[in-house]
Amino acid sequence: MRTQRGGLSNFAGSCGGEGTEGVFGFTPSETGPVCLDTAGSVGDTVLYVREQNCAEGDELACNDDVDFPDTTSKVQI
Repeated sequence: MRTQRGGLSNFAGSCGGEGTEGVFGFTPSETGPVCLDTAGSVGDTVLYVREQNCAEGDELACNDDVDFPDTTSKVQI
């Protein structure tokens, strides 16, 4: 599921995120670590993961810039 919002972020991660946001829902089919990234994205990205929906739940991970000058983002949860 994806919801695209224009303008400023309604929910920012602790490591940044004040631009246009894309919101995705994800339910893993099995237990174990999950790696998420924005590789291939154009522009500077911030990636953060919440335990529940955007407005609720603790932040599990947040990354802004994998390794500068690479401005994509990557987290493992």
